[in-house]
Amino acid sequence: MKARRKTFFALLMSLAFAQVMAQQPPPLNAFDWGQVLERVSHAQEIVLVSVENLDDATAEALAQLGYEGVKVYLLTNDHSAALARLERSGAALLGGYAGPLVIVDGSVFAYVDEYEAFVEAPSGALAKLYLKQFGLGGSE
Repeated sequence: MKARRKTFFALLMSLAFAQVMAQQPPPLNAFDWGQVLERVSHAQEIVLVSVENLDDATAEALAQLGYEGVKVYLLTNDHSAALARLERSGAALLGGYAGPLVIVDGSVFAYVDEYEAFVEAPSGALAKLYLKQFGLGGSE
């Protein structure tokens, strides 16, 4: 009887795990930049860490935020045309670091995790670490 219960429980857990995995969003190799831009439009400071997949339209939108007084920092080794355009708008290019993630006003807004899934992150701990390490502002 105990063996049947263990087998049943193991089967039930397998099915539950399969159902949860089926509900996960498909892996993303890139940020959903439309979603990011929508959420950061009123930011005072944006830090892009190891962002290498920035498209031209997003770079233009972020550059416009820079022209409007938003502090935009790029922590990256990527030298794409989109990032170069953003840098010309006044964004500070500070070199390459682990990521990718987006820090908005001192809190991690989103990152791509080890499974390459887009994740919103309300915690500011990682952001504060980056901001402190590189002497950037960021709200407390």
